[in-house]
Amino acid sequence: MGHGQELFNEATEHYRHAIELVKMLYQVHWDAERQDAGTMDPIKPLIHFDLILQAVLLSLAVSDFHFDPLERQYVEKITDYGDLTDYLRWWSKGKTDLTWQQIGAMDARTQQQLVDMLPDVLDQLCDDFVRPLAKVDAAIGETSFLAQLMEEVYRISSILGFMDGQVTAVEAAASADMIGRLLEKRWKQMM
Repeated sequence: MGHGQELFNEATEHYRHAIELVKMLYQVHWDAERQDAGTMDPIKPLIHFDLILQAVLLSLAVSDFHFDPLERQYVEKITDYGDLTDYLRWWSKGKTDLTWQQIGAMDARTQQQLVDMLPDVLDQLCDDFVRPLAKVDAAIGETSFLAQLMEEVYRISSILGFMDGQVTAVEAAASADMIGRLLEKRWKQMM
């Protein structure tokens, strides 16, 4: 088994932990809000998490101006429920019809432009994802579920950084910025 596969397997474990945390928090929220919440769609928050995670990973991957094919496969394959390229196609009503391979073939400037637009594209989705989680986090208060989820996302993104040798300061900063914009800031505001 190659080094890349070992890293991917490790990242997959962190992904599973994150998914289980999201499932648990949404179940607690739904149980508490059942009379007002209607029917819970158990897959929707997992899709939203996957889109957020892929945005974070893409941000890290293109920050060094080289979206390596191994990084592209990692970003594409790490998630089980949602795919950012599908969401971009839906969001743009078919005008942004990209595959991961096409994103990988873009020049670095175009890749960065795509990453730069993601916080705006994902804004409402992130609010919808975070709101129930932040409510549960605030209500329980004994532990920081935000910290737990962010730790898993950081670990997944750090492992991606190691795919091409090491995590550079630029990659770490890109990942932290996207996590902050998509999860952390809004979570703290909603608590």
